[in-house]
Amino acid sequence: MKEYVLVKMSKNELTELIKSAVESSVKHLNFELVKPKRLIKIEQLCEELSVSKATIHKWKRDGLIPYKRISNRIFFDLDDVHKSLEIKKRRI
Repeated sequence: MKEYVLVKMSKNELTELIKSAVESSVKHLNFELVKPKRLIKIEQLCEELSVSKATIHKWKRDGLIPYKRISNRIFFDLDDVHKSLEIKKRRI
């Protein structure tokens, strides 16, 4: 039979005890926090890359840059676009 021990502690003490236990458990997982993606519209991408909308549409159509379709709108993750263009640039 299991033995149980009751300990009297405040709500704050219990909160800190749980927080400490979770933090020590999470440290062992060795994972990186994922930076949330910031999606931008085509106009912003044109400005960032100093190219026209037609160029962006051509790159998108040719599979040169990744994009996301949300409902009927197209968005781009600037980091993904830069990575994709850098990879393509190295291959040339």
